[in-house]
Amino acid sequence: MKNLFTIALFLLYLTTAHAIEFSKLQQTLNTHSPYLSYPINIKAFKGKTSHENILVCCHGYASNYSLGKIIHDSNVSNNHIVSFNFPDYDIHERGFNYSTVCYGTPYEILPALVLLKTIVVDAGAENVSLYGFSSGGGAVVNIIAALNTPKFDTLLQKWGIDCSDKTKILAALQRGIILLDAPLKSREEISEVNGFSDKEFDFVTERYKANEMRPIDSLASFEGAPLNVVLFFQNPDPSLTNRDDELFAQRLRFYNAKGINKVIIADEGGHCGFHTSLWKAYQQLASSKK
Repeated sequence: MKNLFTIALFLLYLTTAHAIEFSKLQQTLNTHSPYLSYPINIKAFKGKTSHENILVCCHGYASNYSLGKIIHDSNVSNNHIVSFNFPDYDIHERGFNYSTVCYGTPYEILPALVLLKTIVVDAGAENVSLYGFSSGGGAVVNIIAALNTPKFDTLLQKWGIDCSDKTKILAALQRGIILLDAPLKSREEISEVNGFSDKEFDFVTERYKANEMRPIDSLASFEGAPLNVVLFFQNPDPSLTNRDDELFAQRLRFYNAKGINKVIIADEGGHCGFHTSLWKAYQQLASSKK
C-alpha cells in the first residue's frame, strides 16, 4: 500500500509542474553558470508572460547561441527560451582543431547537461523542452542517452551531476517536448549517399562511432522514459540526405512506444528553412498538455 501511495504521489508530481519566473531564471543563470574553457554564451529570452516553462535551443554545426533569438523572435513558443554555444560553435569561422574538437564525444553534450542541471536543479524549473536543429538534434538524442543510461556517469559525476540530478532533469524533459528538427542521424549516411569524405569529416565520423554516439543508435536510450517528441524531416534534404529517415522514425516509435511521437515529412524551405509544420505540431502538443 505504501508503494502504491508513493507511485501516486510521483505521478501527481509529474503532472503538476509549475512555470518558472523569468527573473529567477535569469538570476540563477547569472550566478550558477558553469566555468568552461570556452565562451558558452548562455542567453535567456522572456516568454509570453513572466511565468512560463522553458525551451532550451541546441544549435547545429557551425552555428551558435543566436538560434535562441531567432526562435524567440519567430513567436512560435510561449516559453522562456534559453540558448548557448556548444564547444565547437562557429567551427567554420574559428577553424577545425583536431586536439580540441568535441563533436562525437561526451564533451560535446557535457555543457548542455550542466546547463540543464542549472535550470532544473538550481533554478527549480519543472517543465523543460529541448529543441535541436540538425547536429543539435543529434545532440539532443545523446543528451537523453546520457540522462537515461549510465554510459557517461563517471564523467557527469566529475562535473557535479549525480544520479539524483539526472532523474530530476529527465523528469522535467518528460513534462516538456523534445523537438528534433531535421536531426543528424549518422554521418555515415552523409558520406555513403552523397559520396562526401575528407580528413576532418572522417575524423569526427569515427569519433561518433567509437563513443557510441550515432544518434540513430542512441534512440535506444529513449526506452523506459516516455517522452513527447516532434520529429521533422525536410525532404528532399541534400545536406543530411533522406535514406535513413524512415529507419530513424521507426526506431523512435519503437523505443518511445509509451510516449508521444509526431513524425512530419515535408518540403519546407530546405534543410535550413523555417519548418512551420514542426512548430504547429509543437504548439498543438503543448496546448493539449495544459
